[in-house]
Amino acid sequence: MKSLSKILLLTIITFLSFPVISHAQNRSSLELMSFELNRIAGVETINSIAALDQGQKFLDSLNSSETWLTDLLDSGPVQNPKRILTMLHRIWLQDNYIANDDLKRSFATACSLAMGMNTRLDEDWMFNRYQYFLDSWDNGRLNKCFSDLATWERRYIARGPQYSSYSSVESLKYLQQRICLPRKDYVGACWQAPYRGHNCFGDSVQGPKYYQPFRGSFSCDPEMAITVGGVCGALSNLGTAAAIANGIPATSMGEPGHCAYAVNTAPGIWTPAYSLSWKRGMHTSFYRGTWTDLMLAQACFEKPDLVHKAANLQRLAHWNESLGNIKDADLALAQAIKTHPMHYAIWIDRAEFAIRHKFDAKWWKAYHDDILELLAPAHEEPAWHLLSKYVYDNLTTKMSNAARTEIFLQYLKSFDDFGAGRWNIESAWSWMTGKAGGSSTQRKFLRQLADATITSPGLGAACLAWVKNYYEKDDRQWLEFQNWLVARLDSNGDGADSIIRQLGRTAMPAAAKRGDLASYQAIGKLCSRLYKSTDTKGIDPFPGELLTEGGAMNISGIGEHYDSPEQHWGVLNMHGGALHTNTTTTPWVEVKLGNFGLLNGIVIQNRPGGFMSRANGARVLVSTDGQDWQQVGKLEGAKLFYRIDLSQTKPQAGYLRIERDGQCMHFARILAYGQRTN
Repeated sequence: MKSLSKILLLTIITFLSFPVISHAQNRSSLELMSFELNRIAGVETINSIAALDQGQKFLDSLNSSETWLTDLLDSGPVQNPKRILTMLHRIWLQDNYIANDDLKRSFATACSLAMGMNTRLDEDWMFNRYQYFLDSWDNGRLNKCFSDLATWERRYIARGPQYSSYSSVESLKYLQQRICLPRKDYVGACWQAPYRGHNCFGDSVQGPKYYQPFRGSFSCDPEMAITVGGVCGALSNLGTAAAIANGIPATSMGEPGHCAYAVNTAPGIWTPAYSLSWKRGMHTSFYRGTWTDLMLAQACFEKPDLVHKAANLQRLAHWNESLGNIKDADLALAQAIKTHPMHYAIWIDRAEFAIRHKFDAKWWKAYHDDILELLAPAHEEPAWHLLSKYVYDNLTTKMSNAARTEIFLQYLKSFDDFGAGRWNIESAWSWMTGKAGGSSTQRKFLRQLADATITSPGLGAACLAWVKNYYEKDDRQWLEFQNWLVARLDSNGDGADSIIRQLGRTAMPAAAKRGDLASYQAIGKLCSRLYKSTDTKGIDPFPGELLTEGGAMNISGIGEHYDSPEQHWGVLNMHGGALHTNTTTTPWVEVKLGNFGLLNGIVIQNRPGGFMSRANGARVLVSTDGQDWQQVGKLEGAKLFYRIDLSQTKPQAGYLRIERDGQCMHFARILAYGQRTN
């Protein structure tokens, strides 16, 4: 009887609970999105919107349109919902039929979402810009890509650059008339303004008087910048706004001591412009203001079907959590992540869900393993952010030092390059080393870290430079590390030099290719011990700073035949070195300067001997972005030294290129002199 009673009781419990779970699991997509909107906004905000002129009718229109709700909820984070819905209601009030017009509905939603991204944006400013873009599209004045953009991409247009005055309607109209380029060429739009550190009265751009005499004399700030001039902030905002004025997504961004911007130059492609460093802070961002966040957002939202499918599972999880069905909610979030692992918001949502419900270490280990399998191999930095912010404190606190460091190493072994973009992996290495335990444990972990990283062509140079910096004040520990590294990796018995040479041949070219000047310089300086400096006799320098120093170099056919990549660093400074291109249709040497500058002249030292004539006819070009080149000279005859005097023209340059047709080239030095402008 007791067994029968137990069975009956279980049956009753199952019967009573089944309709609730089933009811939740079978919600339609529209019901889930309507629920989610109300959950995010809250009762007070919904009531305040309903109280506006035709507010309830607006909410009914929004909640009855799955397409509109998809635009709103599946185009990035929904922040400050009251501002968003107030802006969207205002646009809808002007045109009740926007829900039926794909472009109007999408852009209205993008403008409203942008209002939530930055609470300093003015509602009238945004409303007028919304109308400007629609009118410009109707009149055929925007780039044709504007109609093909998704709502999440249009958020960059709606948000504008860092300086909102550069994206007012007056500014947009001026820029649209002044700058009209092919989509990919907006990376050079910033150079419409002359780079000037002082105005015509001698006032420094670093002070408040630079633009003060000209306020009110121009129709807008971009016109003032183009006429008066400016430096990094003005130029980056100008370039961003020029692209946006023509309907192309762009964002300004900050770098150490500099400002830059990025343009969506083709579907799925974001190109840095006027950029000096990978250490970028995005002025328009969804989750975190990093370049890697932008790359992950692109990887996520370029697959809208997966975004919607995963987001519906996320919304189902929120529905279940509201009913107290915690297990079902967790299962739905796990399914959402596996459906679209690039959807970063769901990773964050699931971690915060686990914290709310105090899940145990076993759960966190499974979440950790999912990160390493599904996210870390292609997007290492966002994966690291999740691990360091959420996982490790909930997983490793009670572990032994050995177990904790093994968890750290599992992450390090899940990738072998920077993936979507160079990031501050050094801070991750420092964080892990600090958490490893006592000093002896830290030294052991550091060697384990190096063992997992230092032979990687992508990460090796950065790792070696970081370890050297880590032991900067402890020569004995640095020497011990070198000895360990030699014993661990050197199979030829050549000591530390063989390891450094290996890194010079693999890690240096990789650093140059991605524009990582810091890593290139660190490994290049170490490699300089492998070869003697070249005699400086005969070099006649131009006035100014040596701008190639601190730069990086790529060549065609790197490492082939007679080339020694480990000697490339010396070519760019007075130490001297060697390079040897291949022989192809157009062999080339390309240098990213250590600093942008106005060039006074270039000195090129040929390789001495019977083959100096190979340089004859080579063209010398400069560029501000590494894409559009201007020829500034030509190498004539078979000489040991070539001097190209640029003191009259002083071209602006961040890049230098030497190329010729059908014949290899070899040089000992390439030296560019001038005044830095960053």
